[in-house]
Amino acid sequence: HNFGFGRAGFDFFVNNRNTISANVSMVRGKFHPETISELLVDSLYNVKTSSYTERTSNTEGMFRRLGSQISFKHNFPKPGRELTADATFNSSRNENSNHILTDYYNYPSNTIRKSFAQQQNGEGRGKNLVVQSDFTNPITEKSKMEMGIRAQFNKSNSTNAFYIVDPSGQLVLQPSSQIDYESNDHVIAGYTTFTNQLKNFGYQLGLRVESSGYEATLLKTSEKFTNDFPVSFFPSV
Repeated sequence: HNFGFGRAGFDFFVNNRNTISANVSMVRGKFHPETISELLVDSLYNVKTSSYTERTSNTEGMFRRLGSQISFKHNFPKPGRELTADATFNSSRNENSNHILTDYYNYPSNTIRKSFAQQQNGEGRGKNLVVQSDFTNPITEKSKMEMGIRAQFNKSNSTNAFYIVDPSGQLVLQPSSQIDYESNDHVIAGYTTFTNQLKNFGYQLGLRVESSGYEATLLKTSEKFTNDFPVSFFPSV
């Protein structure tokens, strides 16, 4: 097993009121777990129905993730009044291979009756983009107005398949076992809040507007799945 993470970035002070920041990050890892499972069915009623099975699972997997972000911040002359904007992009990739060997034993002699080998292969890729901007405006020492917008877009695809390993070591794909899946979704939202305090009583009023959608496709059959949410309003007190 191994895991690595790295991150680098910088801040550029354009002047005393404007700052541009950028950073990149990378994560990667590999893993090789092994699992051994034993299943014993011991029947006192009829010994012929007793059985013993041993299953060994060896997995090799890897994942990688690359991210980047650029940000802008503007401070107004009025203390506490500021505008920020950010754009974040991430991409990821993973691969997995799982070899499964099942041994069926004669019971109670514990001699191998037959063996059955399988392999599961899978991989996936994903991309994610988030863009947002926020504005804070203090009205008085005890009240302020905040507002912002945010958009998020995701795209991913994955493949997963089961194989039987024949006596010669060749992989034989099982009928209807391979699934190729692709999906896209997005969320677009905006919000505004007003915060105030009257003596010892504080309150906040807010409104969030949101719209989202999801679409997925089974690539082998072109079967589609969709779910759309129109513009919705969510007030809060």
